Amino acid sequence: MFRISATATARWRNSPESFCTFRLWLFEECITRFSLVGQASCLPDEPQASSHYDQIGIPYPIEYQLLAFGSPRRQDACATSHLHLTLNMGENSLMPEPIDPRKIFGEIDIYLFDQLLKGRLKPGMRILDAGCGHGRNLRYFLTNGFDVCGVDGSAAAIQHLRSAAAELYAGCAPENFRAENVEQMSFADGDFDFIICNALLHFSKDDAHFERMMLEMWRVLKSGGIFFARLASNIGIETRVQPQQNRWFHLPDGSDRYLVDETILMNWTRRLGSELIEPIKTVNVQNLRCMTTWVMRKR
Repeated sequence: MFRISATATARWRNSPESFCTFRLWLFEECITRFSLVGQASCLPDEPQASSHYDQIGIPYPIEYQLLAFGSPRRQDACATSHLHLTLNMGENSLMPEPIDPRKIFGEIDIYLFDQLLKGRLKPGMRILDAGCGHGRNLRYFLTNGFDVCGVDGSAAAIQHLRSAAAELYAGCAPENFRAENVEQMSFADGDFDFIICNALLHFSKDDAHFERMMLEMWRVLKSGGIFFARLASNIGIETRVQPQQNRWFHLPDGSDRYLVDETILMNWTRRLGSELIEPIKTVNVQNLRCMTTWVMRKR
């Protein structure tokens, strides 16, 4: 329970009592603060049972108290007086405690969150996180009606994810999470509606390894399914990276990565017979590294 104070305006009605027979017309500040636009007229003349508030569709105050500045015995029924409105709110508070987004979404990649906002991920979908690690991207999906699977080469990461997933959703089968390499998965052909491949492909050993992973992910994606990838690229920093071997480069941030460019991504899009469902996007992190988002639909 917590207390909130706001300034309101009320019209008085004839009454021998100090508190109880006033109808509130909420002042603009109060309407804004309590988000009751279009609902102020629903407030009753005096506190009602909780069922009344449930019927009119607004969270109900457990009690409210009108502290009058002026006499309630004035005969003018239309006289206006300023009141101090104190609302003691219960569980159905008009102003709930702030929500911690991490409790809902975990550490989800911001560009995967963008796919969620665009409506491309919907409850009931079967999704695969290829290279899932400890499952940083999966919290929301595990708690909101998705059929979630993951693969990772680290058995320890998979064991951790199985335990975390069981805490979030008791109905999640342990075999959904498998200690396997992405280039050789045991899932059936066309098994998934959506594949997440986040920060994996830039660890390809060489072009052949990149190819094996891409073809295997494409195998388990169903027709009409969506492939989402975030990977390092040299797009925008072509002159700042130092080539090594097998498409590995040394980046200005000091790391070494397998890097693609726009031509490689477009060639793969055509080779797979897929379609881009949004333009390739690249974020340049102050010329230290670049991360590219690649989103395709399987035809």
